[in-house]
Amino acid sequence: MAKASDWGVTLLRLWTGFLIGYLGFFAVKDQWTGIQLSGLLRGPDMTALAFSFTLFRLAGGTLLFLGIALRLAGVLCILGTGFVLWQTKAYILPDFWGHLFPITLFVSSLVLLLTGPGRFNLGSLAKKR
Repeated sequence: MAKASDWGVTLLRLWTGFLIGYLGFFAVKDQWTGIQLSGLLRGPDMTALAFSFTLFRLAGGTLLFLGIALRLAGVLCILGTGFVLWQTKAYILPDFWGHLFPITLFVSSLVLLLTGPGRFNLGSLAKKR
């Protein structure tokens, strides 16, 4: 019998994974977040770095949503969203309130890294076989 905490962690994992993967997808396509990041970065090395962290968000969000390799997915999501927070200087207290959405994604990824995927995920189905 599934408990409410199993459903809570599963819903948090699904929603956080969807949002991070969705934003990573559009960042890769350079339609939304990629445009913002390219304006903040300077030089070809930083552009390659930004693209790799964008791929981290896309891969991490997809793995998080599916519930496969959750520890790796959590680390990728934390690195990807942490890079965005570092580039936008969201860690500075006056700018903190303008960046609540990426900060929430960062904290949610950290919580999922620490708690695990919940009861319902593809990783547990693969282990049963």
